[in-house]
Amino acid sequence: SSLILAISPWSVNYSRAAYEANFGLALLLFGILFGLKSKQNFLFLPLSIIFLGLSAYSYHAYKLLLPPLVFFSAYQGRSHLKKPKSKITFLLTVIAVVIPLIIVLKSGEGLQRLESTSITKVWDKERSIFSLIENPLYNMGREITGRYLSYFSPANIFVRGGSEPNQKIPGFALFYTLDLLFFIWGIYAYAKSRFKPRVLLFLILIAPLPAIITWNWFAPVRTLLLY
Repeated sequence: SSLILAISPWSVNYSRAAYEANFGLALLLFGILFGLKSKQNFLFLPLSIIFLGLSAYSYHAYKLLLPPLVFFSAYQGRSHLKKPKSKITFLLTVIAVVIPLIIVLKSGEGLQRLESTSITKVWDKERSIFSLIENPLYNMGREITGRYLSYFSPANIFVRGGSEPNQKIPGFALFYTLDLLFFIWGIYAYAKSRFKPRVLLFLILIAPLPAIITWNWFAPVRTLLLY
C-alpha cells in the first residue's frame, strides 16, 4: 500500500507541487486518527478537534468537512462526554477552533474565494421556475448530484484525471489503469467481510462534499481525502 501510494500519479503530483491541500490532508488524517483513539483516551478528543481545525485553516475545502468530522470525533469519544468536565473541555475546544473560522468567513476576504469558485457561476438563475427541466433548483440539484458522482467515476479516476492542466501529470489520471484491479478486489473483500469498516465508508461518502458546490465538474485537489 505504501509503495502504491508513493508512486500514484495523484500523490506524486500534489505532494511535489507544494499544494496546501496536501498539507491540510496530513492534518486532517491526524485529526481522524486522534478521533478514533479517543475511544480509549479522552485526551485524544480535544487533540482531534485541534488538528481538524488546523486542516480547515490550511485549505478552504476542509472547512466544509469540519462539521461532520467534529461530530464523528464526538461520536467516537462519546463515552467520555458523559462526564461534565470532559464535556466542558470538548465544547471549549470546539468554540476555540470554530469562532475564528466564523470571523474569517464573515469577512470580505473570507467570502471572496467562495464566490469565485461557487457552483452558482454555472447555475442559470434566469430560467423559468414553472418547468421541471428549467427549474433553477432542479438544475442545481442535478449539477450537485453529477459532481458528487463524478468523484466515483472509474473513467475520471483511472483514465481522464482532473480538468486543470496544472493539477495533473500529462498522460496520467489519478491512478494507473492497472490499479483498477486492486479497487475491484477491495470492493469485493469489503462486500464479503463480516466486519464492515463503517468509518472508512463514512469518510468515503463525505469526502466529495467540499467539491460538489464549486464550478469545477471534477477537481481532485478538493477531495484528496477520498483518494
